[in-house]
Amino acid sequence: PTTKYKVLFWVAFQLLSLHLLHDASWQTWLFCCYTLSGSINHMMTLAMHELSHNLGAKGVTQNRILAIFANLPMGIPAAASFKRYHMEHHKFQGEDVVDVDVPTEFEGWFFRTTMRKVLWCFLQPAFYSLRPLAVSPKEPTRWEFINIACTIVFDLMIVHVWGISGLLYLVLGTLFGMGLHPVAGHFIAEHY
Repeated sequence: PTTKYKVLFWVAFQLLSLHLLHDASWQTWLFCCYTLSGSINHMMTLAMHELSHNLGAKGVTQNRILAIFANLPMGIPAAASFKRYHMEHHKFQGEDVVDVDVPTEFEGWFFRTTMRKVLWCFLQPAFYSLRPLAVSPKEPTRWEFINIACTIVFDLMIVHVWGISGLLYLVLGTLFGMGLHPVAGHFIAEHY
């Protein structure tokens, strides 16, 4: 029952951090991008996960709207598509092609050495978000178009108020928080 308040707080906190870091040195900006934005946007991915299971509000529509709101500070539309593919992940867990959380044969073949595995961890957000489009593409739904539109409007607002560095702070925070980051270790533990 407190999910909506936590999501609201952390989205607002991300906006506050954009404001406070607007004139920061690049070293401070990068440090906060990795630690703060990465951690918060990782929390937003976990919120989207819980909301995809309809655990944040009483109705399905309310959970979808809250998931899209949680998705906003990530800078990349993901909530609606995540819900579609994630439900199939639970239904067909571990089955090639249908469960898009299963790495492709190419990933298994290419990322064998230690350095390549580190690279895979760094690029994990790209694989996690793009693998479904390559392995099991689907026609976008109305909710995905709503998610994309809301994200574009939010991103444009961020660029208007804080410039391109504001948007980079959010997007890089998402990539850091889902990639080579201490809070992202559970992705590997749970899925690979």
